[in-house]
Amino acid sequence: MFRSSGVPKKVGYAALLWSTLSQYPTRLSISGGASNFYAIAASSPTAGTAVLVANNSSSARTWSVASLAGSSVAVKTVSDAADGVITTTQTTSTFSIPAYGVQLVSVGAGPTSTQTFTASASASGSSSSLTLDVSMTVAAADIGQSGQIYVAANLGSQWFFFNGSSWQPWTSGNYPAYLTGALPSSSTVRVLSVTNVNAFRGAAIYVAYGRSQADMLTRGLYTLVYTL
Repeated sequence: MFRSSGVPKKVGYAALLWSTLSQYPTRLSISGGASNFYAIAASSPTAGTAVLVANNSSSARTWSVASLAGSSVAVKTVSDAADGVITTTQTTSTFSIPAYGVQLVSVGAGPTSTQTFTASASASGSSSSLTLDVSMTVAAADIGQSGQIYVAANLGSQWFFFNGSSWQPWTSGNYPAYLTGALPSSSTVRVLSVTNVNAFRGAAIYVAYGRSQADMLTRGLYTLVYTL
């Protein structure tokens, strides 16, 4: 369900929508339906009501939930039409789902997630043959949003950024990201593989992410994970 970079495939994003629905404890009965169109609904005393639908046909479809008329509704959609999870809001009770799409419609506060930004490193070997993996989790509110993940190293006044395959020196301009696109719930990347780092002793390795570079800096979404 995930690519080698840690970014979910479409089926992974669809599973995230199912995971969200599973946090609503009470299943609700539904009526209606059509060929190759599937739905399940649930509610929670604190989170409200949610409906998960799947359109397993080659054409876009419209569907509706009469009980949601007049409410402010959050709509999350996964389809081939766009990357990641597309989130919109509306006050009408009729929805459009793309071909082969999965859609979660919810009204109310939604389930509470406590996941926050964390990052860590795992090292093996000596300074003459070091292997280093860095891992991170994205804050719940940012999962599926468009953004960037960064891995950086600072040695004295020089900065280096890992672009997914190699380390690049940085002097000015935008920071090179190792991942750009919909932000995954978590990600792990190997940044050093059996590498002699003796010439870089003292370098500090940082992990960061943001919906933009400015967002990352403003919200302080960066942390030191390892020192060579």
